[in-house]
Amino acid sequence: MGRYIFNLLNREDRMKFAVVFPGQGSQKIGMFEDSDLPTTVRATFSEASEIAGKDLLRLIQEGPLDEINNTVNTQMIMLATGVGFYRYWKEEGGPDPHVIAGHSLGEYAALVSGGALLYTDAVKLVFKRANLMQSAVPQGVGAIAAIIGLTAPQVEEICLEASSTNSIVQPANYNSPTQIVVAGHKDSVERAISLMTKAGAKRAIMLPMSVPSHCSLLSPMLEEFEDALRIVNIDLPSTPVLQNAYINVEVSQNKIRKALLNQVIMPVYWTKTIEAMVDNYSISKIIEIGPGKVLTGLNKRINKDIEAFSFAEISSLNETIRRLEQ
Repeated sequence: MGRYIFNLLNREDRMKFAVVFPGQGSQKIGMFEDSDLPTTVRATFSEASEIAGKDLLRLIQEGPLDEINNTVNTQMIMLATGVGFYRYWKEEGGPDPHVIAGHSLGEYAALVSGGALLYTDAVKLVFKRANLMQSAVPQGVGAIAAIIGLTAPQVEEICLEASSTNSIVQPANYNSPTQIVVAGHKDSVERAISLMTKAGAKRAIMLPMSVPSHCSLLSPMLEEFEDALRIVNIDLPSTPVLQNAYINVEVSQNKIRKALLNQVIMPVYWTKTIEAMVDNYSISKIIEIGPGKVLTGLNKRINKDIEAFSFAEISSLNETIRRLEQ
């Protein structure tokens, strides 16, 4: 059934679709039924578990949640989920998307799926990246929060007000026109939450992440991570991959490396990424591959005309297939 329906996507009106991969924040205990996992997904997790030195599938099913939310474990789990289910998509006859992107960490799954990175190299890079991030900002020093209901200029102005010489908070993810994530020193993030609530934010809440991603607090890790990137083979992707740092499909291996390096301390411009998919690639359908539907919800808020789908388990894959057939 899957292969038959996927074949229908080869018609001209079915080909303008994108695939996107979520980053940290979508993970949870039991995020998919272990008994339903295809062999391909299990094998993909086994490769990541070997590098991580722990059974990541067992951790997902049994927890504890604090260990799942540790950035090293989270990043490995999310990479394996994205790549594993994209492999299953291809195994079932799914066509290549017109363009691919990943939110934050999801960019690594995007580059693997687009043919720019070998999965084994991506696993090693992500493991190195996550450990460097954890070391760069000791536990309890940094924080990250989601702000809903304020515009980008409002959030940027309040971040400046909440920062001081020795304590900063910065926009980290521009997720939608009215949802922005901020990151930095914990005390400045707390000040920003208070100020943004007073300014009329509908919600301003801390997120369960152990590292303040995409802000200058992570600058100490850049030199060592650049060394890790330098020794990894990177090819030009066979399917275009929009990278976070500059919203570009990079045209050289060195530019792909530079974008991955700078992504660590630069904001994720997700709103601009989806706008670029629509404006530059005529995308009308976006499939999110990963647990939950975080990006699916954001994509609809960015452009209400987009048809958004998601899957990270067999039952949701079948539903996605049915919707794509319509």
